[in-house]
Amino acid sequence: MRTHVSSVWSLGGLAIQGVCLGLLLSACGGGGGGSTGPSGVSPTASIYVASDPTTQFLTSADVQKIVAQAEQAAVNKGVQVVVAVVDRVGNVLAVYETSTTPSGQSGLTSTFSVSISSGKSLTSTPQGLDGLSGVDASLAAISKAITGAYLSSSGNAFSTRTASYIIQEHFAPTILGAAAGPLFGVQFSQLPCGDLVNSNASNSTSTGYGPHRSPLGLAADPGGFPLYKNGVVVGGVGVISSHSYSLDSNPIDAVTTTTDEIVAHSATSGYTPDSSIRADTISLGGTYPTYSNADASLVSVSNTIPTSGSLITVSGYYAPPSTVISSSSSFIVGQAYGKSTSGFIASTETSLTNSGTFPSGIFMLTAGSSSNRYTPSSSAVGAVLAPNNTTNGLTSAEVTQLLKSAIAVANKSRAQIRHPLGSSAQVTISVVDALGNILGVIRTADAPVFGTDVSLQKARTAAFFSASASTNGYSAYSALGKMNTVQYFSSTSGSLGSTTITLSNYATASSSFASSALDGTYAFSTRALADVSRPFYPDGIQTSAYSGPLSKSYSSWSVFSTGIQLDSIYSGLVTAILNATSIPGGGSLPNYCMSPTISSSPAAGTTTMKNGPQIFAGGTPIYRNGVMIGAIGTSGDGTIQDDMISYLGVKNAAAALNEGSNTFGLASSSIWASNLNPGNLNPAVHPTFVSCPYAPFIDGSTETYPCP
Repeated sequence: MRTHVSSVWSLGGLAIQGVCLGLLLSACGGGGGGSTGPSGVSPTASIYVASDPTTQFLTSADVQKIVAQAEQAAVNKGVQVVVAVVDRVGNVLAVYETSTTPSGQSGLTSTFSVSISSGKSLTSTPQGLDGLSGVDASLAAISKAITGAYLSSSGNAFSTRTASYIIQEHFAPTILGAAAGPLFGVQFSQLPCGDLVNSNASNSTSTGYGPHRSPLGLAADPGGFPLYKNGVVVGGVGVISSHSYSLDSNPIDAVTTTTDEIVAHSATSGYTPDSSIRADTISLGGTYPTYSNADASLVSVSNTIPTSGSLITVSGYYAPPSTVISSSSSFIVGQAYGKSTSGFIASTETSLTNSGTFPSGIFMLTAGSSSNRYTPSSSAVGAVLAPNNTTNGLTSAEVTQLLKSAIAVANKSRAQIRHPLGSSAQVTISVVDALGNILGVIRTADAPVFGTDVSLQKARTAAFFSASASTNGYSAYSALGKMNTVQYFSSTSGSLGSTTITLSNYATASSSFASSALDGTYAFSTRALADVSRPFYPDGIQTSAYSGPLSKSYSSWSVFSTGIQLDSIYSGLVTAILNATSIPGGGSLPNYCMSPTISSSPAAGTTTMKNGPQIFAGGTPIYRNGVMIGAIGTSGDGTIQDDMISYLGVKNAAAALNEGSNTFGLASSSIWASNLNPGNLNPAVHPTFVSCPYAPFIDGSTETYPCP
């Protein structure tokens, strides 16, 4: 029996507090395979208290020590590594390479490169990013560090091995017939070509406001961990020592560890999470993901100053203040989450009416000041076409109510990926208009940072796939038809290869799958979109002969090549990864990820998903009088909770404003994508529009299942 007292801290008037719980946890042996229960970890103290995050950050001495510990562990294991350290909002604080080349290992330099590989046998390579070579190893190390930081909070600690566990085609991985991982597709978020993630610290010796971009998106290659101080996640560390950037495709049957994981985990000594919030103590529908397979292989470290390696410049991400590794002033100080300079701060919104102000303690994004980066605003002109003119778009008052109503649902919802049990969900919520313009973003105080970008991706994706050409100027079908053919890079030559992808083929496949699938006839939530974006249809049924129309067939699919999600942003993403000039439309990085259009200027709809599409639940389109006028996206403490919060946020906001015949709200259930009738299956298996957890509320509500 484990007794766990809630972590408690107060910021901006909001107390994060749970209840005292006795957690009956079954033990399992075998070093963290993760499928049957926690791996024997226990809390380090009977009372675990997380500090105010505004007082916790990585000092230059902390960064220096973490780098030194990674180096010491690498020397012990006889490998040379690149190690990166980031703060909680993604500022790169150090990139360091060890100096000596152990026997049998190729030397690592600042130009050392890795190849991206899922390890899956594909019909041909490259497929998307799978098979891409010539990727700077430093980019992989940074991506691992950012993943550890972004996926974690004061209530959960997730590593890149955890990420590997929850993004694959089955959850748990290798379990045939099981549906895809709960965060299937999240690897293509925090992209270096979007408009939300910030790049203001490029080649800078100082930090800036976040969230910052991740060079390769979120990583699933073991060797990335969060860093904690006094119960607060303050950053992450990532290590790479091999020439491959991959994932653990079989964490159930083959419990293995990697040198990267051993070195990175050892480097966290003194900065580890309380064991009661590690991923391997958190149940995801009865399955416990893995945090680390290196617990029994850790190197005892004590160094505080690196010895003989060097800090290296990473173009676009990091430049060392100096190369004197014995001086802590050569290591950059991290931002304290909750300070205005971090980009995340307790809401100071005063420009709204009393009925519009947000509850105390709600967080907003800043551009490094005390001002709201995304103050609730009205739809852009042209987001809805005449005769459904912009008066029928969302107003700032409606956006405010949508955010308030969704936050209210989150505050009373039971979190899925957080301890102690009974904690409220911690999420980010974004609202966009029909063209994907950002109308508002707010967060609960301890929401994982990754959800900032993902909530916006979900909102924009729901808008894009629900749009109608007659009312929004585009449909998904028409927009895909106006995008350039994508040409993959060769896996060996570092130049454009012979594999091409015609994006309009996805629209054609969708029409074959079900009539009028992407022409605006149907309202697509991202849950419905998820069902048609998996390599198996129905989801997880590997014996099926069908894949979702927005996915690649399984013989060509991998986590590095998911289908339309990756192909629609391939050109912009690879331009950023390789700094390539030979990609059509490449050479300079746009503030949107979508593929260049055939015409010289972007066609209607093709810039709607500026930070890329997302293909798991939590995005809901918003309608008025049968016209799609925007969407809401939620991301944070569990995908089924995300789904419910967005859905009920729209429903409850419409009821709260009670605007009569002109009210906004959910799409009529008669046009939900769940009405699609897949012609290739008998009997038909319909997509799901929304799903809610049973008994989801912790405030005494008696509603058992709030979804239809």
